[in-house]
Amino acid sequence: MSIIRRSLLRQMRKDPYVMWSAVVAISGIVGCIVFVIFHQDGLPEEVPLMYSLPWGEERLVSTDMLIFVQAGAFATVLINGILEVVLYEHEMLLSRLLALGSLVVTMLTVYTIVRVILVVV
Repeated sequence: MSIIRRSLLRQMRKDPYVMWSAVVAISGIVGCIVFVIFHQDGLPEEVPLMYSLPWGEERLVSTDMLIFVQAGAFATVLINGILEVVLYEHEMLLSRLLALGSLVVTMLTVYTIVRVILVVV
């Protein structure tokens, strides 16, 4: 069974959609966490993150929530990655779509966090 899994993982590494989506998604998450930590001292105690809420205090969240947003993006990448491995052999298209979905979620998260920090700083 492990021989099949190793060959499957080798095959997945050769697939550019799966490989590059994972690399860019994880790099984006790590880069954004470093960006948040780097700007942590210049941030106020609360930042505007909930833009769908009415103007005022309801929009503000603690700066710690910025790391939780990244943790949510990482959880999405992790869960989709597990599903990619399980589904790759029989449903290659679905596996690629999961990889690209992880990439989109990560890039939107990175954009949101960077935008919030640059608005405040």
